[in-house]
Amino acid sequence: MNRKEKQAMMLVKKPKKKWLPVEQNSMELSPVFNTSKGEQKKGAARRELGKGKYIEISKNVKGELIQFGDLSTFLGCFLFLKHSQRRKRGCAFETSYYKFLSTLGERTGGRDYEKLKKSLDRLNDNRITTNFWWNTISGERVILSKFYLINSIQIGEGKEKGKLRITLNRDIVKSMEHGYLRWLEENKLKEILHLRGNAKILTLFLLKQTNSGPGLKYSLEKIMDILGVREKYGYLPKFRRNENIKRYVIPAIEKAANTIGYGSKYYPEEKIFRIWKERKSLTV
Repeated sequence: MNRKEKQAMMLVKKPKKKWLPVEQNSMELSPVFNTSKGEQKKGAARRELGKGKYIEISKNVKGELIQFGDLSTFLGCFLFLKHSQRRKRGCAFETSYYKFLSTLGERTGGRDYEKLKKSLDRLNDNRITTNFWWNTISGERVILSKFYLINSIQIGEGKEKGKLRITLNRDIVKSMEHGYLRWLEENKLKEILHLRGNAKILTLFLLKQTNSGPGLKYSLEKIMDILGVREKYGYLPKFRRNENIKRYVIPAIEKAANTIGYGSKYYPEEKIFRIWKERKSLTV
């Protein structure tokens, strides 16, 4: 055996590593924002995400449970954090009530200021408990994680009245910046912020799920679990339940899939949603 043959035998082909998406945990928080009036009165909510994963949220004693509108406020915080020229310590940013509202396309009257203040207070008073969180740097799975959506809010006084200094949770910031926020930047965050109702919840949830493959399949019950309406719809007469599904659930997932460049179809006999990546047409 000559030298070249020996060297050839010593060469070992390393298997190609499969591409693994970043575990973008923050996307999976969106379903818990869709709280019902019953959950708001109770002060707690829980969402089952499948495969044993869940999210729970609970309010402080004197606070209020988060509501659907707070999701826009929450995402707006990350938009400001990403672009803030006065970003502090990596997880804090400074803005004003006026700038926050105008950026989200909201009105800027006195009632709107009060509405934004209450929304930020709810985010500051609500604690999340999850069993699916990952350390996005080391890749280690955390069995149980508890944290607040916003760590602190400081409001200016005197000449600084109306100014805000908001500090976000470090773990969420790291999760967002390891792919989620970058993706949203490239695909118009404001477009997603301006979605209404169930479509916004499902768009954010699907962003994470579609990152792991070209196609998905969900049962109708699973989608209703994600939206937190399964129990609510269960109390309705059959014809009203079917009417609500046709009017609110099916169009929402179609719009959500379309927003992120996917197609979708509902199969009523199987009660299954199929979601697939659309092929981009070539233009000459």
